Amino acid sequence: MKQLDLQISAYIALSRLTSDLHGGLVPDSANPILEPALRARIPILGPTITLESTLAAMRTLAKRVQELHSVLESLGVAMPGGMIGQVAELDQMAARVLDQDPMPPPSFR
Repeated sequence: MKQLDLQISAYIALSRLTSDLHGGLVPDSANPILEPALRARIPILGPTITLESTLAAMRTLAKRVQELHSVLESLGVAMPGGMIGQVAELDQMAARVLDQDPMPPPSFR
C-alpha cells in the first residue's frame, strides 16, 4: 500500500507539473483538493483491497505516467530510457509471484 501511495503522490505532482491549469506549479499544501479530471484518472481501490487489485492500480498509474512522458520531455525533463522496460519487468515479476500459491491472509488481533 505504501508503494501505491507513493505512486499516487508522484502522479499527482507530475500531472500538475504538466498541466496548463497550474501553469506548471505544484500547489504548496500537503493535501490540496484534487481537480475532478485528475481525481478521475487515479485508480481507486474498492472496499476489499487485494494484492491483485493493488497491482492493477499500480499498472494503471504506470500507464498514466507514461502518457505524460512526451509533455515532460517537451519541458526539458530527461526521461530515463530503460524505465518503461524496467517497470514492465517489475510488473511481470509481481504477477508471477501472485500466480504462485496464494499467501494466507494476515491475521489481525
